[in-house]
Order: sequence, then C-alpha cells, then structure tokens
Amino acid sequence: MPALRARATCGRWLRRLNKGYHEVRVLPVGVAEWQQTGHPVATGPTEQRITYRPEPKPGTVGIDQLAEMAKASRDDVVLVDLRNPEEITEPLIEHALNIPLDQLEARLAEIPADRIPIFYCPTGARAEMAYNLGMKAGRECHYVDAGVTIDRTGNVRLASR
Repeated sequence: MPALRARATCGRWLRRLNKGYHEVRVLPVGVAEWQQTGHPVATGPTEQRITYRPEPKPGTVGIDQLAEMAKASRDDVVLVDLRNPEEITEPLIEHALNIPLDQLEARLAEIPADRIPIFYCPTGARAEMAYNLGMKAGRECHYVDAGVTIDRTGNVRLASR
C-alpha cells in the first residue's frame, strides 16, 4: 500500500507542475505486476522523431470551409452562431442564425429542415456540444472545431484550437 500511495503522490505532483502533464494516470500495480499480467513494457532508446498528424473529428468543418460559407449565402447550409445575446458585441456573420447553445434543443425546429446547420462559437467547444445535440435529434449537421471571432466591421477571423 505505501508504494501505491507514493505513486499517487507523484501523479499529483506532476499535475501541479503545470508543464502539460494533465492526463496523468497512476497504475495500481508496479512494473513487475504489470508484466506478470501480460502487459508489454518497452525498453531501449525512445524514438527521436515523433510525427503527429491530426485527423479531423467526425462532423467538423474546416476553417477554410467556414470562411468560404461566411462570404456568401448558400442554399444547402445555414450557419448557426451559438453565442449568448450578451456576448454579441459584433455583428453576426451575414446569413447566420443566432441560437444560444442552452436554447438549441428547444429551437432546433427553427433551422430549416432542407439546410444543414453548421454550428460555430468563439472557441469551438459549444459548437461540438451543439453538433452532438443535433445528431442526437437525428439532424445532419456539422461544427467548426476552431475559435471564431467577428470584429466590429463583420470580418470573420478563425483560429484552430
């Protein structure tokens, strides 16, 4: 039991460092027990080069696609701004609807059935939640997994997360 307590303390210490160790997990067994149960343990030098190629999440629309849609109205999609009214100090993207996330489930019927909603918000987090609500309701929909800001003149800026 003391070894498990020591590992848990180490895990808490790593999280408090605030150096990117947010998903720390503590194994309830030692390395020997881990190997005895048939789990692999890698040894030797680590890879010198790590390549990460992010794959788009299901339902996402790229920032280039949103920029294109923001420029002109389309008959097949409708942009849905999920900001709350008190957050809107800049204009909406022209042709977009404003439905705050906390009202979306009750107001989904306001989105024309013949148009695919594309959800966006200032960070992308609410947009993903809206996508999940839309899919749960049986609607084809997409979302922007990026930060969307609109300046006072209506120009749209996008930043990937």
